[in-house]
Amino acid sequence: MTPEPFGARLRHAMDTRGPLCVGIDPHASLLTSWGLDDDIAGLERFTRTVVEALADRV
Repeated sequence: MTPEPFGARLRHAMDTRGPLCVGIDPHASLLTSWGLDDDIAGLERFTRTVVEALADRV
């Protein structure tokens, strides 16, 4: 089974949920407030957490 192309999945998501874009704009104080270090590992943990939390919504 071939996966549906990204454009088709995006169109379906927008038709179902409407257009929405989430900005992931971490900064040092935000990482710190999440208990993360201001480094690559903290940034990766932050962005993966946000993407996973919102994956079924946007």
